[in-house]
Amino acid sequence: MEFGKHQFNDSFIIQNLSNLETLCVTSSPNNPPKQEQIEGFVFNSLIDSVKISMCFENFGKSMLLVQGYLVHNINKDIYPELAKKQRVEPVFIDELPDDWIISGKIKTQDESLQRVKKGLLHQTINYSTTLKEEAYIKACKYKDEHLDLLKRINSYRNNLHLSSSLNFILRDNTYDEYLQLHKFVTDKFSDFTTQIQSQITNLKFGQGPSFKITKST
Repeated sequence: MEFGKHQFNDSFIIQNLSNLETLCVTSSPNNPPKQEQIEGFVFNSLIDSVKISMCFENFGKSMLLVQGYLVHNINKDIYPELAKKQRVEPVFIDELPDDWIISGKIKTQDESLQRVKKGLLHQTINYSTTLKEEAYIKACKYKDEHLDLLKRINSYRNNLHLSSSLNFILRDNTYDEYLQLHKFVTDKFSDFTTQIQSQITNLKFGQGPSFKITKST
């Protein structure tokens, strides 16, 4: 979550909220913004959509994990009913049969660290799904007042490989939308991080492999 928060705060539009406010207040169809006022938002719009989407995707999936839900997709060929359910609502980890396999893709000599639950794919739940399905919206702790903006940002991000030009749409409420999003990240992310840390304090994890980096002379 902290990585996602850093990406969010690093986005051009969040770093330039005061300029965005000025644009929203002074611009109109009869008084369009000057090129030098708007070009930074235009040129950074696509990368900003990636950073902001990354932030909220990480946040949502952290919320799923801390509540005991799966974030990885279920293999429909192994558990078709659970895979069907997962398309519209989160599935608890405990709903998956307690059947473990050894994955050779995990590079370690400790076999206990190679154990993975049977029936899980490497891919995680699509971010678009978490923004669309009511059960996911609730479990991911997304706020209703943020959803429309998050969906628009994600839609723009999803066209990353199809975009032939950059664009930035300035609405009357654009500043207010991003300001509220910024307040949520600033005020709530730390609260949720503390909550997560307190919930995992008593969990015990196995000893994984350790690495040491030495500086060559």
